[in-house]
Amino acid sequence: MKFISYALTILGTGAFVIFVSGALVFIIPLIVAFCAALYFSSTVSRKKAFKKIEKCIDKKNIFIVFCHKNRQLERGSRFRECVERVAKDTKNQNFIIIISPHIFSSAGFSGNERKLYSVAKFERENICMVRKHSFFLLRKRILEPANNRLIYMY
Repeated sequence: MKFISYALTILGTGAFVIFVSGALVFIIPLIVAFCAALYFSSTVSRKKAFKKIEKCIDKKNIFIVFCHKNRQLERGSRFRECVERVAKDTKNQNFIIIISPHIFSSAGFSGNERKLYSVAKFERENICMVRKHSFFLLRKRILEPANNRLIYMY
């Protein structure tokens, strides 16, 4: 009985190792393909979003606002009131770029929380949300020439 028990344990362990390694052979390429698809889709949408942001910020004061928590985006929060008040400037001179604290969340101001975005989401007139990973490239390519009109709010 002991010999049969040991033999079944070794066979079971070997079958489990074969199953796990076989599953990994199929799962790892799927994960790599998914990540590559995300990267290429964000590259394509980044170019389009940056052009739109560049049009929107023309001759306006640019406020870069760093959002730290999801609570700040909820209705009635002081953060949201401040952003909306600055965006509703009577002379239409301000444009606000909110740096999202999330990687995949669709949280925002517009109420269309079901729509995911990879680079930028245009919430309302003069309000835009940008992902953290895209902000640094946006700053380098688009915002650097407008450095004298930039205001950072933490």
